[in-house]
Amino acid sequence: MATLVIPPAPTQGELIHRVTFRPRTDLPAAFGRGTSADYGAEHTRWAKVTPVGLQAWRDGVQVGMGAADTVTHRIAIRYSAALAQIGTDWEVSHGGALYRVKRMSALAGRREWLIADVEQIQ
Repeated sequence: MATLVIPPAPTQGELIHRVTFRPRTDLPAAFGRGTSADYGAEHTRWAKVTPVGLQAWRDGVQVGMGAADTVTHRIAIRYSAALAQIGTDWEVSHGGALYRVKRMSALAGRREWLIADVEQIQ
């Protein structure tokens, strides 16, 4: 049985990664050749980027979450009302990596930190 693990709040000096959140909309490409991505306004923040442990990933797969809900990393940022309501149509870029947001929630239900559960796609 999977247990819910609430990550601890980042401490001073752990927000060392510069990440950019952006909404993504897929639009039909010209001449019917698939889709092209359109991006909205970007929000750049300092963050703590942490890969989830093997146990958490395996538990998620075993309880039937499947590929649609696979979480590979957690990204912690300071609370922002603009980012608190983002959904699965958002992406996060960090260095050369690209992540798809699976869910965003306030840490322990408080408006101090936001935790983005993400899947690395590139």
